[in-house]
Amino acid sequence: GIGAQTVKAHETVIAVSYLQFDKSNGTDTPGEVETEKFRQTSLDFSTGLTNRLMLTGSLPFVDKKMSSTAGASDSAHGLGDASLGLTYQLQPSEGSKMLTAFSADIKLPTGSNNAKDSTGAIKDQHIQLGTGSKDIVLGASVTFETNTPGDLAFAGFKGRRNGSNDRKY
Repeated sequence: GIGAQTVKAHETVIAVSYLQFDKSNGTDTPGEVETEKFRQTSLDFSTGLTNRLMLTGSLPFVDKKMSSTAGASDSAHGLGDASLGLTYQLQPSEGSKMLTAFSADIKLPTGSNNAKDSTGAIKDQHIQLGTGSKDIVLGASVTFETNTPGDLAFAGFKGRRNGSNDRKY
């Protein structure tokens, strides 16, 4: 979500979100460049447990493609790592134009992390659909109503503690 708003008690919002990025970087081989294309379409939900406590979740479907100038390429498609979380909105003071909320999420290792190549070796971690780890994300956000009716300003931050998978990645 954006800002510190929560869904009212007993209401649910279901949404679809999309994320994409492309990146390139060098490899250990001089002159070789590796390119990654990442696309993720997620089914997201938010449901109000109370007027200030909200349960959230996200189920991502991932499409990854990697290639290098040396001619190697690979791709992966399917379920990524799902997440569940809670967001708590502080009770605003009377007449306040600001909302403040805190969130805690856990990313679960639901995406495949053990895909193998034709020789039976585990593929590179970057082409796997999931990480194989449980990660914790903590955050805080504020929403501020400006002096112009209907205009809102948002700010927030999140910190993530990455877990590790069976291969210590």
